[in-house]
Amino acid sequence: MTLFDNGGRGNTERGCPSHAARVMRFRLDHKRKKARLVASLTSGGSGGAAKPLLPVGFGSASMQAGGNMLVAWGTSGLVTDVRPDGRAQFTLNLPNASYRAAYSRWVGRPGSRPLLAARRRRGGIDAWASGNGATEIAHCLLTGADPGRLRPTGALVRFADLETRLRLSRSPRFVAVQALDARGRELGRSRTRSAAGR
Repeated sequence: MTLFDNGGRGNTERGCPSHAARVMRFRLDHKRKKARLVASLTSGGSGGAAKPLLPVGFGSASMQAGGNMLVAWGTSGLVTDVRPDGRAQFTLNLPNASYRAAYSRWVGRPGSRPLLAARRRRGGIDAWASGNGATEIAHCLLTGADPGRLRPTGALVRFADLETRLRLSRSPRFVAVQALDARGRELGRSRTRSAAGR
């Protein structure tokens, strides 16, 4: 059995002194009606926090398939994925409390067109494409002298962070960007922009 203990902060009951939040794992002996503590993970250091945490309330802890412990440290807003050796593999610091944390596969598919910023530089163009949360896309830069007749540059650039940087070694008059899925289908196209000047 896994138990999240928030540390007793604000607890007015006698006999429950405040202590750092922790996760405790017990082995239950149903026959003898006993529980034995087999592991404990404290919030300071080994739990991924720089110092011991004293959340006012709630939180969660769940054992993951690979042996890691995923912990939401309650009102502290900290969520950590802790390896069996006690080191945090992943840390998320939320601006507010976290009642429960769980892993879930998420794919971002924005409903709006991609955004594009572009500027001319000596010998070419620097462009930045943003897909507003898209996770499985590639960007293709479209260029041309006529805004109504743009053609692909031929180079696909995989999604890379919030803004994907695209560089072009020539200086067309107009640019736009296409967002493409894994099969090369267009998901959206930015507004056409003039690449003149900075």
